Amino acid sequence: YARRLAVPEHRDELPQCSEIFQQLRKPQLLYIAALFHDIAKGRGGDHSELGAMDAKTFCVQHGLDDNDTSLIVWLVNTHLLMSTVAQRKDISDPDVIRDFALEVKTKQRLKYLYLLTVSDIRGTNPTLWNDWKASLLAQLYRRSIDTLEHQDSKLTQANIIIDSSQTALQLLHRSQQLKDTDILALWENMGSDYFQHQSAESIAWHTRIMLKHCNENPISVDILPHGEHGSTEILIYAKAHPRFFSLITAGIEHLGLNILDARIHTTGKGMALDTFHVLDSQGQTIENQLRIQDIKNQLLQLISHPEQGQCQHKPLPRPRQLKSLDSGKTQIQFTNPTGKTYTEVSISTPDRPGLLADIALTLYQENVRILLARIATVSEQAEDILHITTHQQQALNPQQQQALKSALLQVQKASSQ
Repeated sequence: YARRLAVPEHRDELPQCSEIFQQLRKPQLLYIAALFHDIAKGRGGDHSELGAMDAKTFCVQHGLDDNDTSLIVWLVNTHLLMSTVAQRKDISDPDVIRDFALEVKTKQRLKYLYLLTVSDIRGTNPTLWNDWKASLLAQLYRRSIDTLEHQDSKLTQANIIIDSSQTALQLLHRSQQLKDTDILALWENMGSDYFQHQSAESIAWHTRIMLKHCNENPISVDILPHGEHGSTEILIYAKAHPRFFSLITAGIEHLGLNILDARIHTTGKGMALDTFHVLDSQGQTIENQLRIQDIKNQLLQLISHPEQGQCQHKPLPRPRQLKSLDSGKTQIQFTNPTGKTYTEVSISTPDRPGLLADIALTLYQENVRILLARIATVSEQAEDILHITTHQQQALNPQQQQALKSALLQVQKASSQ
């Protein structure tokens, strides 16, 4: 798949990657890294480290200079880095981008790593490649390039908020007549974290919906068939209550949709603004208008009558998921990132229908709030990353982490019986 980037006949497959390929100093170095990146799989130990050792031996034996050898060895040793960051980290967080850029160090190394990552995913299993993953990797690449080009000018949270809000305001002015006073009054209740983690396009979309439904009991469900990141995007705006996220998650999964990413925000006036990136059971965006309207109607019904949504209905079975949990093990890890007020929890477990809904319900029962959920499925193994806090908006302490871990493991054990 790395070779296809050089062939004009395949340029339309990935135009941006093909263009970047033309910028490589020595394209043959990408081919060598591709040959060695998985060569040590099955030997035991870290296949990246072992493969890097093999690659170094090859480079020395064939007379490659130190710079070329160093690049190839680094690529093989870190070939999983970009995929991991794109799919398991919050790439809207400038700290995540900055840390990744610091590890990559140069634009040239980033270009090689980006193309190797794309080729690796497509070559390993073409069915794993979709617009969602392509978009995440492209976004990480663009933001990292920008960071590497402006290393001397620190990108502050304040700058991000100003840039995103100003651009969103311009978009709102273009699309329809809204009063700046109404927009700014609404934004005062959103909090700085919202603007830091949303694109200008999303802010403009959310603002239109919230201002359109600003009566005493606002309830709204809006759907973008082709939202950001190559997915269908669902926006839900309603009065917040403790079980809101777990109910909506169960409802979306019952509709046979795969949740890829979820962001949960509560305004200063107690309104829930939740966004979900989803695909259908075949991994495609939802384009049929009748299907879209049905999803809207069912979610509106669920929000309007939450007492009826205690999920007496079982989620619809989906082809990609296991119907039993006989294979695989559940692993749960907690991290309190430095300088952050949330806890990051990583959950690796055999996938099954209703998994995220069960996780969300367990967090609710343990008095834990979800800020962000990122969901990936690899070989029928769910790899979920959640950002969570206490209701006091603090990271979980070790005792709280252990209690939550025990509860999550108990849920998984019960579901397998």
